[in-house]
Amino acid sequence: MIDNFLVGASVCFAGTLPFGPINLLRGFEVAVAAAAVETFQVLLAVWFGLVIGTFLEGNVIFRAAVATAFLLIGVVVFRRRPAESLAADDHSFGSEFKTGLLVAALNPQ
Repeated sequence: MIDNFLVGASVCFAGTLPFGPINLLRGFEVAVAAAAVETFQVLLAVWFGLVIGTFLEGNVIFRAAVATAFLLIGVVVFRRRPAESLAADDHSFGSEFKTGLLVAALNPQ
């Protein structure tokens, strides 16, 4: 199992190295630093996945409650009426560029 993890981690690390203009302009060190941060995030996600998996294996009532909650959310989303679409020239934030900036700023990635 550890062999598979090491192979997967090294392939993910190599796959996150951004080949292209960033690598050419900023250098290899910036690309390695970005890949190292993403590798740390992957390790954290694997660890939290194991913790959550262990928790869920021992708590049947919690699993049933979560399944029921998601089922109810699905029913509510399925049964609601679609909202009216906005006109093409009516933007809430003034322009599509500003809306894109807002969405990018709110995105945790």
